Amino acid sequence: MAVGDAFGAPFEGMPSVSQILLAKRTAPASLQNEHSFWRYTDDTHMTLGVAESLLAKQSFDGAHMAETFARNY
Repeated sequence: MAVGDAFGAPFEGMPSVSQILLAKRTAPASLQNEHSFWRYTDDTHMTLGVAESLLAKQSFDGAHMAETFARNY
């Protein structure tokens, strides 16, 4: 999930993505020098928080999950 998140993040919000860029796993030229290129986003942090909370509580506990999200933030 984190790899998919990092791979897709540079393309988020674009109406379309060049098949050539996808095949080469290359970012658009406007993002080539971005420090955060290929880094995971808050989506990965949130997914990790869901997993942490579910493992800790062995079920869904909304308050604990919210605390986990806040701590991970």
